[in-house]
Amino acid sequence: MRAVGQPLHADDIEAHHKATPSNAPRQEVSSGAQQLAPLAMIDGGERAAVVDAHPLSDFDDGEYSAIEAHEVEFADFATQVARQNLHTQVPKMGGGELFGDRTALEMGGIGHACELAGLGAVRQPGNLPASWQNAGVPEYRNNYVESVGKSLRELLRWQIERIGRRLPPPPTLPIPRVAADLDFVHGNAVAAASMIPAVTWIGHATVLVQACGLNVLTDPIFSSRASPVQFAGPARVQPPGVALRDLPRIDVVVISHNHYDHLDRGSIETLARQAGGPPLFLVPLGLKAWLERAGVERSVELNWGQMQVHEQVEFHFTPAQHWSGRSLLDRNRTLWGSWAVLGAQFHWFFSGDTGYSKDFHDIRQRFAPRQTRAEGGGFDMALIAVGACLPRWFMKEQHVNLDEAMQIHLDLGAKRSVGVHWGTFSLADDPLDLPLHELADTGRAKGVAEEEFFLLPVGGTRRLARRSEAHR
Repeated sequence: MRAVGQPLHADDIEAHHKATPSNAPRQEVSSGAQQLAPLAMIDGGERAAVVDAHPLSDFDDGEYSAIEAHEVEFADFATQVARQNLHTQVPKMGGGELFGDRTALEMGGIGHACELAGLGAVRQPGNLPASWQNAGVPEYRNNYVESVGKSLRELLRWQIERIGRRLPPPPTLPIPRVAADLDFVHGNAVAAASMIPAVTWIGHATVLVQACGLNVLTDPIFSSRASPVQFAGPARVQPPGVALRDLPRIDVVVISHNHYDHLDRGSIETLARQAGGPPLFLVPLGLKAWLERAGVERSVELNWGQMQVHEQVEFHFTPAQHWSGRSLLDRNRTLWGSWAVLGAQFHWFFSGDTGYSKDFHDIRQRFAPRQTRAEGGGFDMALIAVGACLPRWFMKEQHVNLDEAMQIHLDLGAKRSVGVHWGTFSLADDPLDLPLHELADTGRAKGVAEEEFFLLPVGGTRRLARRSEAHR
């Protein structure tokens, strides 16, 4: 494996194949309703939050009595519930159907009018989805697909198939991991204007991005399970690349949506108590109240097309094709999306969870005037989700595969992209190591060079050039 600071390429993956005999013990991964992980948080022995002894308090939000049995973000848990309650009636997943008249909020940004179910497919560039009222309750929609939802019949088909076929299969390659370069991370964290742009993969969709004097964390999850409870649900298969206690002081946390593997209550509560004061939490519309209940006082919620400036760095909330929900009662009542972050010396993008859509071409067009060759070009780095993508008939509208992730890289016009959202939690039918097997062939087929789209080992850091330096 390459040293910290270097991406994984085809040579590294081939070396893994050679170093892993075909008869070597396979890495154990939680699948279906297999063994449960310990309650303790995996962060080097330190809990991110104390688990309340009262049963109902174990539920993430403390206000829902129904566990999300059909939540594809933690299919492990769904499999267990499906086995026990195949007769349970469950509403559609994602993209809840809306009723009423067609409407749109004029924001002057990217995106299109969101059409209501059963109405004509008229798209109006320049309009953005806002808070749609369905019996007085806000609901949100995607730009280019009616719904990413699946029926109960489809959900049960998936669960029965994965149980019968014992999916997902265990990985045949170890998930690459290196000791984090904490000396560099902490030194860089306080370098101010001299900060070297760098990304450190902590695991899943959690990345520490250091650029333009800011330490930014994406979708932080340090818990042992991606679940509303820590006694069931998909277990983390390896510790975070950087433990919570080893992080530098975080300036900003960006959240893409509210699924449990992206919005983790214990991690949020711990970050809000960090030494030196809490970070600024930037979240989609509808999540500010949740953060306040978790004890977060510094937060801003944004709609697609809106921007927050912090320390002269712009955080733009941009579209993605996905959905939201943490219980049976709140389907699509909070927004989801991606982030485009623009500083004087570094532009980066975070996809969150998404299916493939024209949204990413729209995002490129939105920022094109500020990313001309004379201005330093396109995004210097994009963090793009690549895992939890199988079976395609079920996941395609909400989770891209590696081929589609590389197309997003091309649509954005990014200089470099790193695949995230893999190798950490077993959430769907693909093995945890699938991106390792597909990276080289997919890159060749898409015409994307190894230096342009790569994977990092857990704990690995990639240093990058400032825009002024890259443009020379």
